[in-house]
Amino acid sequence: MEALFIANGITAESGVQVIGGGEVRFIEIAKRWSKRGVKVHVLTTQAGKELCEKLSLRAEFHVISAGNGTALDYAMTFLKSRFAVPVRDFDGVLYSTTEHLYDCAPAFKLRRTSPLWVAVVHWVASPTRKMVGVVPSLVFYLNQRMGLRYVRSRADLIFAVSGVVAERLKRMGFDKRVRAVACGVDYDRIREISRRNVEKHYDAIYMKRFYPTKGIFDAVEIWDYVVRERKDAKLLLVGFAPKNVLKKVLSMIRDLGLEENISVRGPVYEFEEKISLLRTSRMLILPSYEENWGIVIGEALAAGIPVVVYDLPDIRPIWENNVIWCPLGDKKSFSMEVLRLLRDEELREELGERGAEFMRKYSWDSIAERELKLVKDYLRRDSYNER
Repeated sequence: MEALFIANGITAESGVQVIGGGEVRFIEIAKRWSKRGVKVHVLTTQAGKELCEKLSLRAEFHVISAGNGTALDYAMTFLKSRFAVPVRDFDGVLYSTTEHLYDCAPAFKLRRTSPLWVAVVHWVASPTRKMVGVVPSLVFYLNQRMGLRYVRSRADLIFAVSGVVAERLKRMGFDKRVRAVACGVDYDRIREISRRNVEKHYDAIYMKRFYPTKGIFDAVEIWDYVVRERKDAKLLLVGFAPKNVLKKVLSMIRDLGLEENISVRGPVYEFEEKISLLRTSRMLILPSYEENWGIVIGEALAAGIPVVVYDLPDIRPIWENNVIWCPLGDKKSFSMEVLRLLRDEELREELGERGAEFMRKYSWDSIAERELKLVKDYLRRDSYNER
């Protein structure tokens, strides 16, 4: 069996690949399918190829564009995804890794020679988004809606990455093709790393892309509140940062006098280093305005680290009472919860133990196995119906 994973939205800036939950998800699933005998192909950008290789995915790559983040390169990616796909007559399983046009258009075109198109839908956006300008919101919305039109017309299986997204798709008129799936973590490796004794260097860590929608500016302001009551409190910010956003973050830190309290570093691709950084922190803070699952939340919980997040309806059914929820946008309340955790070591340990136990069911191995079974069951059923 062969499978083509389509991930044309991956970009890089100054040679640094942008990494998010969607990228991690398909790479982890592809690695496990490969171990089960599936020959894996990946249609992606040059930046995507480099990211896959950094995360140890061995595959046959088909490069659609550079993925350098420029307007010209974006335009090239969109045009080639619709009119000049660098893969022809693929007769294996198609797996579009997002609901966006640049991933769904190639799958739509290649479905004429493929027995099955699996379309992954992470999130259903509205025309307006918090912390995002009108034009970028509208472009994102239209890109996604055009992709969903392709999904509706020709996808055979639709994997919605949470029960909330699955229900939303069904209300939009998508049919019985929809299956609720999940994200996950490398649970056994995280637990193995977490058994090692580490010194706590940071009171909290933020580990996410430095985007306004992911709460990077809120994280700095929250920490300003924390430091007013706990002068030596230390926060580590980790993630990919566009130059303009990084400039603003560093300016905020300087203007608030937090140079001794907040450290900044780029994205971490090496898995053990990533989990070790989480373990050197007393908690993960994620004041994000948009999440459909939040893999880093799961990784922190699996590592026994308590998590404080904004209360988002898309992820509350996933994490239930295993994280501390704060009112959306209420930075003062968020800081109060951080301070409560810093004062109460027993509560941190209780939340850490509960989170680690909760994450047992979210292993990448079981998630990849379930998706592969859904694919094989469909192919068997389709083959039987053709007899």
